Amino acid sequence: MIPSAAPATDVHSRIVFDHLPKTGGTSVRMALAAALGDSGSVTETSCPHHVAIKGANGRRLLASHFWFFPGEPLAPGWLYATVLREPVERFLSQYFFYRAMSTAVLSGAVNDTRVVGAVHLDLDAYVDGPQELRLASSNVQALHYAWRHCDAPEHLAENDLIDAAIASLEGYDEVGVFPDLQPFLDNCCDRLDVARQRVAHLNATSGRLSRARVSPAVIATLVARNGADAALYKWARQRAMASRTTPPANRPSGVSSRHASRRAEFGSRHVEIVTSRCEGVASGSAAVRRGEAVVVRLCARATIAENDLTIGIAVRDSECRLVYATNSNQAGHGVRVVAGQFLQWSFLVDSVLDPGEYDVTLAIHRGLSHLDGCFHWVENAASFSVVQPPPAADQAEF
Repeated sequence: MIPSAAPATDVHSRIVFDHLPKTGGTSVRMALAAALGDSGSVTETSCPHHVAIKGANGRRLLASHFWFFPGEPLAPGWLYATVLREPVERFLSQYFFYRAMSTAVLSGAVNDTRVVGAVHLDLDAYVDGPQELRLASSNVQALHYAWRHCDAPEHLAENDLIDAAIASLEGYDEVGVFPDLQPFLDNCCDRLDVARQRVAHLNATSGRLSRARVSPAVIATLVARNGADAALYKWARQRAMASRTTPPANRPSGVSSRHASRRAEFGSRHVEIVTSRCEGVASGSAAVRRGEAVVVRLCARATIAENDLTIGIAVRDSECRLVYATNSNQAGHGVRVVAGQFLQWSFLVDSVLDPGEYDVTLAIHRGLSHLDGCFHWVENAASFSVVQPPPAADQAEF
């Protein structure tokens, strides 16, 4: 997969660092804290993103193991940054980091199942252990990012999980890779207009086995469980390299990578969206005046019969904020198709939207949720713009 264009060099005053465990994030956070004069600490080790943003109150750095609600937008005005790591190395570092917490586990101070399992089980038994432990070694990074993009990404096919994770990551302004942290940190400091810092090697896991000393069977299992993470890491390396090799003067300006229009798609395609478009009810154009309702039309083709279809829409502004969402089920419309049939559907977006650019996500699934059977989910399926009408001409004086 090819990464998006190198990110813009627009200057920000504050940053959210989405820190995934055992990716070198402690070193990055400390360097950013020194540069910005802000510790970056939040109330909880694992913190809801929206809670941290709401309580920022003049903070310049927020750094944590954040988690997001599905569809949650990134906050405007913040630089978003994160780091990924080769998945097998990340898991091994995580396992041995947990294993070193034996004193806390035995004293009862820590009761996290993943940590307790690492203390009591050797690596082979941990990898083959109960479901919760197996999940700790399976596409942790891809699932984290994809969760912001869609609900229950663990149910997606691998290629769809990769697409969802990349679509989410393209909202971030800076994406780095471990262990090549210095160029990533330099980019962050430059975009924050603060002095560059050196990356120290902090919070390193002690006592871990090197990959070469781990049994080939365990390595094979970890590789098999982390196909999406491996693809995501490869994508992140390509994006990081593009960011390093593109001179700042040649990078696009005024356009954040957060607004890249990547068209992420997933689903079985048994009912497939083949065309979609937006048009104002008065103008018939994708450029509408403020206050003019917008019709979003789609055409889908079915290869199966289905009596319980739901068609959904989500509209987001240029800052990825959700401004409108509904579906046929909520509107009380039953939808059915037969094999070989084309389905025409339209939504009327009659909210008064501010001038700007808007992207439309469309989805067709079975039942109340795409977890019941996702046929086709299309991010950025269509777009429209809202313009401010010119002021009315002054009335002639009598």
